[in-house]
Amino acid sequence: MAKGTAGTVTDMLILHTIGMEYYQGYEQNIEEGSFQFALQNGYGYEMFNFRRVGGVCYGYAPVSHGTININRLGAQTRDKSISDILVVWTEPVATGGKRVVGWYRNAEVFRKYQPGGGLQRTYRNRAFQFVVRAKASDCLLLRPKNRNLPILQKYRCSYFPRQNSALYRQIRRYIARTKTP
Repeated sequence: MAKGTAGTVTDMLILHTIGMEYYQGYEQNIEEGSFQFALQNGYGYEMFNFRRVGGVCYGYAPVSHGTININRLGAQTRDKSISDILVVWTEPVATGGKRVVGWYRNAEVFRKYQPGGGLQRTYRNRAFQFVVRAKASDCLLLRPKNRNLPILQKYRCSYFPRQNSALYRQIRRYIARTKTP
């Protein structure tokens, strides 16, 4: 496992998920603008992203070909994961665009999906995989009324904000100002 370069513009990853209220398990209402799979099936693998399991949160996002290019976060080609990454979660906004719903500090980001069996990430007899994990104490889910930072950057599933340092600074300031969910 590689270590991130904390404090630089390369230590943040933005992952887009379906829109939900709690991300603790099944919820009846999935926000418009969510991924097609979730809209058709009534659930998405992200539904457990903020469920605490043994002091850890395990996060999922639909990433291209089941792979995150963690080399862009400072990992070497041989590394299976990289740690000390700030992962920012976004959801769709009904009127268009995306907004921040929460984050994992000091997260470990995996190159490929990891099996989720035995992690209380099961629905309809299906164990959901994950691609990020962090100590639950480093994870914050904002209350819906506090999800007020829009992300105007266009991306489908994942985004590395080093490509836009203004966005990186904006998110860092927002997180620094946010004391409670």
